[in-house]
Amino acid sequence: MKTRDVVLLTTSFAVVLFMFVYTFWHWHAMGDLVPGHISHVGEVTRWAAKPFIFFLPGMALFLLAIVIPFYYFPQGIAIPLNMTFEEKKQHQDLMGTYLFTGLLGIQVMILLFHLEAVRLAAGEIDQGAATLPAILTFLAVMIGSTIVTVIKVKKRLCGIRTVAKDN
Repeated sequence: MKTRDVVLLTTSFAVVLFMFVYTFWHWHAMGDLVPGHISHVGEVTRWAAKPFIFFLPGMALFLLAIVIPFYYFPQGIAIPLNMTFEEKKQHQDLMGTYLFTGLLGIQVMILLFHLEAVRLAAGEIDQGAATLPAILTFLAVMIGSTIVTVIKVKKRLCGIRTVAKDN
């Protein structure tokens, strides 16, 4: 595993751990009901039982568990199915970083939603004081960077295929 991938994976673990620690830290300040859904204007449209607050950290942990196997078996997402050993190694090198970068981006977005839900449940912010513009900006950056990365991945995979055919 490359150093960059280790850093991305470690950071993803840290984000998930932070969500759980932050939730436990604020547990005593929360009421019996927590936000189950927050509208686009920051108002709670549905309330849920207190343990529901662990849904987003649980989802982030689940995504982490799902992505790790694809690092070692990138052909599960693969574009070319019949690859030589060298192509598989290069594909792993390329897709692994892409997977972990995407995972971290999604987890940071989940973290932003989760922090808002915990702060609402603990009474630290009022409804309507949502961080929606920040979340939408982050989402736009994530979508843009994903599009750029997908283009790079396709170009590099075409280059891998061309070199393999020339040999």
